[in-house]
Amino acid sequence: MRLALIAFAAIAVLIGGCTQPAESRQRNHDFSGVTTCQDDFSEVNFCDERHVRDVREALAGRSADFNRKYLVVKFAEGPARTSFAAVGTRDGMVYPLPFDSFGPFVDVFGAPVRSPQAKVEYRVDSDVICFTGSTYDYRNVLENRTTCFRMKPSGFEQL
Repeated sequence: MRLALIAFAAIAVLIGGCTQPAESRQRNHDFSGVTTCQDDFSEVNFCDERHVRDVREALAGRSADFNRKYLVVKFAEGPARTSFAAVGTRDGMVYPLPFDSFGPFVDVFGAPVRSPQAKVEYRVDSDVICFTGSTYDYRNVLENRTTCFRMKPSGFEQL
């Protein structure tokens, strides 16, 4: 009797493991392209070998963490500067955030300060991503503030 209960429990575990929702077992789509490789006057090229490699690694090892079907990928762009993109887990498409880089809070001379800390906030169940710190673009430098963007089908729009 005891052996029958153990066998039944083992079969139930095996069957339960095979009936997981398909979404939790679904593999991410491979990298397929970038909506915009490089903006005019930008030093950041999302189509270069380094950025594409980082996107492929993220797709291979992570689950959606933004807007239910995207990964937010962070790229090192130099000392204390990073760029970001959302990558579709279902289509492998890269949607760069519309700025060159993100960095820390700065003092009146433009030097980084230790406090407050720069931060990036987003959720798996939201289409908004916010950056608190300094964002840099050839057209615009927004220092020491929060800048938010909403994900649209064609990419990001600033709020």
